Amino acid sequence: MNILFGNGITLQFGNSYYSNTEIVKTLNKLIKNKSFPQIEIFSKENVSNFEVIFNKLDEYIKKVLNDEPEILSKHNIDIKDGIIDFRDRYKNYKVINKLTIGFEDYFLIFEIIINDFFSVSEIIELEKEFSFHEFLSMIFKYVIFNNGEINEIYLNYPSKFVEFLNSKNAIFTTNYDRNLELASNTKVFYLHGAFHRPATNLDYTKLEQYSYLNSNAIMNYSGVRKKNRLIQKENVLTGGVKARQNLSDLSIGAKSNPLAAKLKTFILNIFNDKDEINYSELKNIKGKLEVVGMSPNNDRHIFEAILANKNITELIYYYYSEEDYLSAKDYFEDNAKYENVNNLWITFS
Repeated sequence: MNILFGNGITLQFGNSYYSNTEIVKTLNKLIKNKSFPQIEIFSKENVSNFEVIFNKLDEYIKKVLNDEPEILSKHNIDIKDGIIDFRDRYKNYKVINKLTIGFEDYFLIFEIIINDFFSVSEIIELEKEFSFHEFLSMIFKYVIFNNGEINEIYLNYPSKFVEFLNSKNAIFTTNYDRNLELASNTKVFYLHGAFHRPATNLDYTKLEQYSYLNSNAIMNYSGVRKKNRLIQKENVLTGGVKARQNLSDLSIGAKSNPLAAKLKTFILNIFNDKDEINYSELKNIKGKLEVVGMSPNNDRHIFEAILANKNITELIYYYYSEEDYLSAKDYFEDNAKYENVNNLWITFS
């Protein structure tokens, strides 16, 4: 039997600090007070560049929701799909602003603003020294890591829950923390990376206390974007000789082109990576799968991978809210059993 955990387990045994609402509130407070750690990525210049975009978030959230024609017309298909998905997910919300949207939706709105404000050549020039996406990722990692307290939640796990974990063949998680690994003897697969796993193409700090900022934790606004990142290693490795030829070509171009240099570093790191993100394992599991504490709205690519895996013989989805239940039902229809997650948590009391 296999099990997949989302952020619900963190909220159940941790506290509300790790809820989406509190994460975005903490981010906004951090920016307002300018209380960043004193490391290079958070230099005054970088923070200033970031604030220019950040201060336009609410304005652009309204533009996206108001169905303004130019919002769709000036962006590529990837962003257009993200906009359509964003509108669909928030159509029933009464209050929608930078304090109420999902933290990963920040990446979508940021990209829209950047494409509005800068030409392609200006973006390329900016990216030589500064990446808005990477900066935003760094801030969220800093907030979620919470000075390491997030990795101590396992201390609150009841013994019955630890026994439950040890009874599984495999544990999958979209979370970045190590709690499941620290608490159990079962192999844990990190679908979106983890704070303790380094992404070797990043080097924002050499200080041990901030090493998690250099981790391979994936953050992005769409399931498609995350999925593309997850399968990049597989695609490069299966490319074999072709990929190595591309690497050779990039070595020549990297001398004059900063984007080619970044791509060369990325491919080289994939060849050297020994601790990859475990997306392929999810696609190949067999038997029973339980899904706990995970909303379909946040990671649709995961749900699509589950649905596409015909070797899963039984699927149980534990939902927290009626909205999660209905969303999951849209995906899995009658291919899953649906249980209230509170009934599961009670069994470990």
